[in-house]
Amino acid sequence: MARREYTRDIDRGQSFIVREAKNIKGSYVKVGLQGETGQKPHGDKFDKATVVDIGVIHEFGAPKASIPERSFIRSTHDGKNREWSVLTKALLGRILLQRITADKALGIIGLRLQNDIKDKIRSGVPPPNEPATLRRKLAKTAKGSTKKPVTLIDKGQMLNSITFAKFMS
Repeated sequence: MARREYTRDIDRGQSFIVREAKNIKGSYVKVGLQGETGQKPHGDKFDKATVVDIGVIHEFGAPKASIPERSFIRSTHDGKNREWSVLTKALLGRILLQRITADKALGIIGLRLQNDIKDKIRSGVPPPNEPATLRRKLAKTAKGSTKKPVTLIDKGQMLNSITFAKFMS
């Protein structure tokens, strides 16, 4: 009687790694003032400036309008780039260990970048507000409040409009 021999293929995670490698290739995260929230009017109904317009003015300054540069995106990138690289490498390792998917990793990265940019804004980006701007902000502050006005935050519209979006290939 002839003996039957067979080979059994055991997937020890190779298919997951191959699939996630395909998912991550060419994928990226965009963070900033974008989409519908970025296109909303920033001021009242007579002001045509969008949240993105105001963000660009603050990010790069408008010398003719006496508005100084208060970079909140580029300066966050410069200050946090090394941390973000470490996070990205750690997440790639977790993908290889089959602990998370590429989609989840991109979400973690996007949320981290979004929060870091918002934290930068909340910290008060130099230079300080002009005395007239400071007086206007203080007049709007609730009586008895100990909150100190922060540059780049008036109503919080720009701060709350910072979002991230994942793009997977």
